[in-house]
Amino acid sequence: MHYEYTAIPEGRTPRAAVALLQHALDTYAGETNKVVSVWRAFHDEDLAFRPHVKARSAVDILKHQLLSLLDQVS
Repeated sequence: MHYEYTAIPEGRTPRAAVALLQHALDTYAGETNKVVSVWRAFHDEDLAFRPHVKARSAVDILKHQLLSLLDQVS
C-alpha cells in the first residue's frame, strides 16, 4: 500500500534471524506505516474529538492502536 508518509520504507524492514518469522517483521512495518499515516492526518486540535460522550477520543484510539502493535511484537 502507498502512504503519503512512510516511517519504515519498503526494503528497509530488518531481516529476521529465522526466515519463517519474516512475515512478523513485514506485518509490523506495514502496520506501523498505516498508524503513522493516520496519526499524521490529524491536527492537534482534532485529537480531543469524541463522536459521543461515552466514546473514546481520537488520541485515545490512536494510543490504543500503537500499544496493540507493541503487544503483537513482544
